[in-house]
Amino acid sequence: MNDLSTQTEKTERAIEQYSQLIYGIAVSQLKTRSEADDVYQEVFLTHFEKEMDFADSEHEKAWLIRTAVTLCRRYNFSPWRQRTVPLEEAAFVPETQEEKDVWKAVCELKSKLRLPIYLFYFEGMSAELIASSLGESPSAVRKQLQRGRELLRDRLEGDYFE
Repeated sequence: MNDLSTQTEKTERAIEQYSQLIYGIAVSQLKTRSEADDVYQEVFLTHFEKEMDFADSEHEKAWLIRTAVTLCRRYNFSPWRQRTVPLEEAAFVPETQEEKDVWKAVCELKSKLRLPIYLFYFEGMSAELIASSLGESPSAVRKQLQRGRELLRDRLEGDYFE
């Protein structure tokens, strides 16, 4: 029984510490709150069931991010999802018209660029931390950020850039 309570405490701590991050990743990748809710729950259920011992909090954070990204990819390629039309819902609720335009442009990016942009600008993660979380090199993440910024600049040009 002690092992169960220890694992419960570990998972509760992870939820308290990383819930916004994981939910934000899920929404940015899936674009619907209902699917993001499913992925969010599945990530932390997996955390509880795996009973993993992490080297430190960064290792745990990277594992949670990789698990969330993997589950999002499964949802994106499931036959059920391909027969549905996603609603435009977001964890980040833009308040001004400028925020709405920027968020819409971010959501229109391909997943490969959208996730690093989201983690860097909305979650404040460094390129190195994003790279280790996604299992990519820091230079690859910096290149994805550069390409994402270029596409955003092109899409928002005229409105916010000259």
